[in-house]
Order: sequence, then structure tokens, then C-alpha cells
Amino acid sequence: EANLLGAYLQRDLEHLLLRSEREGDTRESYVIGRDGRPRLWSTALPEGWSVGEGDPRFDALRGERGTFVTPGEAPRVVAYAPLQFLGQSFAVVSEQAEAELVAVASELGHATLLRGAAVTASLALAAFLVALTLSRRIGALTRQLDRMREGDLEAPVPLTERQDELGRIARAAEDLRVALRIGRALEAENRQKSAALETSSAALMVTDSDFTITYVNRSVVQLMTRREKDFSTIAPDFSATRLVGVNMDRFHKLPDRVRKLMSDPANLPFHTDICVGEAALQLHVDAVLDGEGRSVGMVIEWIDVTELRRDRATIDAIESSMAKAEFSLEGALHRCNAH
Repeated sequence: EANLLGAYLQRDLEHLLLRSEREGDTRESYVIGRDGRPRLWSTALPEGWSVGEGDPRFDALRGERGTFVTPGEAPRVVAYAPLQFLGQSFAVVSEQAEAELVAVASELGHATLLRGAAVTASLALAAFLVALTLSRRIGALTRQLDRMREGDLEAPVPLTERQDELGRIARAAEDLRVALRIGRALEAENRQKSAALETSSAALMVTDSDFTITYVNRSVVQLMTRREKDFSTIAPDFSATRLVGVNMDRFHKLPDRVRKLMSDPANLPFHTDICVGEAALQLHVDAVLDGEGRSVGMVIEWIDVTELRRDRATIDAIESSMAKAEFSLEGALHRCNAH
């Protein structure tokens, strides 16, 4: 501790050649020549006083500097340093009561503690204000996300204009909100289309690009329920209520040929008649396209033409076995068969 106080005293040594006149100050400063006798001294030094070899102050005449504490009941901290003046070597010495230096150091320490406490309090207050502001902004963002989770997608996400990490999160949340709104609109549109398909009198079926059934409406189920016995002739485990997930290959005698035909968009739309058991069914097939115009599946309309074909066959049989002629009101012959 004495060395630390001595270093403090030594810092201003070359500027302290006379004793301070401040009341209560015990500091003494003087200059020693090469003979060890003072050249400029305080009245506190006794007459004839000098230093010689073995005294640390004499080392300053050899260019050294340092501090030491004198022994006794009233120890003093002594600091010394070399001084060159007009080519001559001198020693500058300053000493002060150790008790006074300790008191000064204590005052400095107390003032430092007060300043440190003030700085700490200021920093704590600033941190609190920053945390409070940040907490409010995060709270606003959290409340917006809660509203989005509950389905409220109308209000825009706040804080998107910020350029920090919080702003980046807010912009990502805003992109999510916009995407969810678009998805909600598409979902509503799809529900309307699905409702229209479900209640349509046309028997409609949708498949994916691998010809696996992904959707059937009520009219398809009704049609195939009526013809379930006929479909059982080509698929013994056929069920009109379990069509989704079934591949369309099961309905064709030559599935590879049908796949090749249907896989080429140039062949669509496609119309054909097929016989299943005793039933005659007409199929209208068209492509389902994605947003880029690529085929992602097919939509198939089933029409039961069994009775229509039977009636047509009856008419054809009548025409082939009986004489038939058509006349106008004026009696002119318009058409007749071979008989």
C-alpha cells in the first residue's frame, strides 16, 4: 500500500520543489546536490542535514528513482527522482506523512465509489428502459401472432419497417399472414367448387397423374351402387363406397393401352363407351392442369347409357325386320328402309 501511495507522490515529484502552503498538508519537497546536502529545502529540515551512501535518496544522484517509507511512530512516504540541470546531477525528493496520503486515497476511493454507483445506476436505468421498450414491441408482435393463430388475418403485422432482428421477424410474420390470406381465399374457392361437384347430377371422378382415384362425387357413388353387380364381374371385391384410392386400371381389360392413350394430352378430351357386365357406360375424360399448364390428373364423367343403348338396339332391330316409311303431310315419301 505504501508503494502505491509512493508512486502517486512520485508522479508529480519534479513539480514539487517547495512545501505546499495548504493548511494541514505535511508534504516536504527539496533538492539534494552530489555532496548529499540540500540545495533548496524546507525549513523543516534540520541545519546541517545531509544524505550519503546507503540512503535510498542518494540513489537518485545515480539516475534512479523510487519510494520508501521511513520507520518510526510517524512514518512518512518518501519519493525521489533524478534531475539534470545545467549539466549537473541533482536529486529531487518529496515526502509526506503516510496517514495523510492514506486519507487522501480514502477520499478518492469514496468519490470513485460514488461515481461508479451513479454510472451503474444510469446504466441500469438505461437497460430497464431499453428492456421495457423492447418488451412492449415484442408484446405487440406476440399479440398479432395470437390473432393470426385465432384466424384474424386482416390487420397487418407491426414493426415491419425496423431494420433489426425484430423487424426481420415481423416481416416474416407479415409474409405468413399474406400467404394465409391467399390460402384462405383459395380454400373458400375450393369449397365452393367441391360443393358444386358434390351436388352435381353429373357423375364425376378425379384421379391423379398415376390414374389413382382421389375424389368421387355423390352421383358416381349412386351410379356405381346401381351397377355394383356389373362391376363385380371385373373386380370381385368392388365396392361403390370405397372408390377413393383405387387405381383406374381395374376398370380396363387393357390398362397399358388405356394409360398410353390417356397420358398424351393431345388425346384429351377423350370420349368412349365401355361395357361392364351387362352395363353400357360412356366416359368423358379431360385433363386436370396445374398453374403452369402441366397435367396433374384427370376428371372423368360417367354416364350410364345402358337403357339408351338397349332402346337403340330395339329400334335398329325393328328397322331391320319391318318395312318402314316416313311421309310428309302432303303425302310425299321422305325416307324408308330396305323392306
